[in-house]
Amino acid sequence: MQKYLLAAVVAIISVSVLALNIDYAPTVEQPVREAAVKAPIEKQGIRFFQGSFEEALQEAGRQGKPVFVDMHADWCGPCVYMSAEVFPVAEVGEFYNQNFISVKVDVEDERGGEIATAYQVSGLPTLLYLNSDGGVRYEALGGLGVQELLNAGKQALAQ
Repeated sequence: MQKYLLAAVVAIISVSVLALNIDYAPTVEQPVREAAVKAPIEKQGIRFFQGSFEEALQEAGRQGKPVFVDMHADWCGPCVYMSAEVFPVAEVGEFYNQNFISVKVDVEDERGGEIATAYQVSGLPTLLYLNSDGGVRYEALGGLGVQELLNAGKQALAQ
């Protein structure tokens, strides 16, 4: 039920964006999209944690860093855009790798759906900034460009 509600909210937002003629994710050829989704994580600017959400929280506690969570889905255009065009940028990677433990959560898989429900995710992408105990420091909704993502990270650190 909640997956359908989430899909409905995302559809409404997408239609609204189209009605306003705002282009959040430029058209990308299918092979480029597939390459972006399947790109090796170590080659991206942001190094995403290779482990579970819970393990990322534990690692954040060990390192004394907050957690950056990219709540996404493969069918989400702005999510694909950010994975292909924003997360790989060196400046973004340098800032996020120094200041956060970053983790991707696919809301379409079982555990990702549970996490999305727990954090009341209402649209995608949702970018969560958490304390190592899982408490929310800051949240951003929607596709962000490089400077917007850097600003969101700075705001999260200031909380």
